Amino acid sequence: MRLQPASSRILCFSLSLSLSLEECARLLRSDRHASAALLNASSSDYSDTSYAPSESGSADGLGGDILSSVEGSEYGVSDPELEEDEYEKAARAEDSNGADDPNREFNQALLTQAITSLPNNIATALVSQLIPALGGAAAAAAGPAGGGGGGGGGGGGGAAAAGASPYWQPTPDRRTFGGKRHVVVRAIKAYILAHLDETVAGLSLDDILPGVIAALPLPDNTGSKVLLKTQFKQNLRATLREAESELNTDLRNQLLLIYSGIIHRVMVHASNATLHAAAKAEHVALFAGLVAAPPGFKLEGEDEFMFAFHAAVDPQNHTLLAFAHKEWPALLQQYLTFLPSGRSRTITLKFVAYTVMSLWQTLTFVPDTEGVLQYGKRNRETGSSARFERIKAWLLDADACPTKWEPLLRIREAAA
Repeated sequence: MRLQPASSRILCFSLSLSLSLEECARLLRSDRHASAALLNASSSDYSDTSYAPSESGSADGLGGDILSSVEGSEYGVSDPELEEDEYEKAARAEDSNGADDPNREFNQALLTQAITSLPNNIATALVSQLIPALGGAAAAAAGPAGGGGGGGGGGGGGAAAAGASPYWQPTPDRRTFGGKRHVVVRAIKAYILAHLDETVAGLSLDDILPGVIAALPLPDNTGSKVLLKTQFKQNLRATLREAESELNTDLRNQLLLIYSGIIHRVMVHASNATLHAAAKAEHVALFAGLVAAPPGFKLEGEDEFMFAFHAAVDPQNHTLLAFAHKEWPALLQQYLTFLPSGRSRTITLKFVAYTVMSLWQTLTFVPDTEGVLQYGKRNRETGSSARFERIKAWLLDADACPTKWEPLLRIREAAA
């Protein structure tokens, strides 16, 4: 079956939910392939390139591009290293359902018109894969389209989808998660904590899609994947960055609140120049001591990971004990309350290794290109899979990592 040029243009609008502009342009140039392209679009699994932030080295190898989120600067308090993103600003400013968008009704009507103008079998295919994820008037439009010429089954399916759908129903003009953003962030965090080995190496959008689809929820089908990786692609990337960044900065920020002897217990935004300078000066000196070995020792040999933020000197034999810092248990317990409930709050070998590697990087100041010290940032060059494995091996070695911390002793017992 061949589509007329006008039908091709309408089809391209409908397919803008699942095809790129370049692909739609190609359809306009060769409309005889539009039917096949639609059916392929609704069944193929679009493979996205993995999320791999660029990383710039620094003098001590701890610099690089943070997996950053956007933090507001209410009352002058925020994380100075978190970069604002123009797209993120729009995402946060948008209301939960997009009702204030003046183009919403027009776009919804245009999509409805596009679907009803399609041949019956193509409209049915479009609805069956993509529109259940959109719902509303667009799905209802499939009823008339599928009802004639042997397409009655498709029409009934469209009407059913337009009924009491249990799924999140974004409109065709939305590009952000709005009021569902926190749900997406929580789902990504849960995935990260369940797959820390893969997280350290780097995540792709394909990795997190199942969790996001289940959390929203959306129908577990190809249409939902296409929807997220096209219409919500930019916001999904931004939300992934936010989730990864929060896992690291929340840990450091809780340390500031819990550990004794700290004056400035929050990250002060640079817009408050005087207070920011005072807090940063204190943190530079404070953090340097926390990412060194306890006084009298060095980070070398078997003591390579005996950072002072968790280690302390055993008063009985004057040797180092891992996770003996008096505030360490309180820090871990408080940090767990910031994580998704359930299995994400389990203290495992990978979780302990991740916290050690995360704090080491976020507490390490690094010079920028102009030599000015900046707050440390999590990056995958220094926080590599190889280093992550070395920390895990060290944690399991009772001789290299002596400790009395019960959670780690239980981990070793289970691993024996």
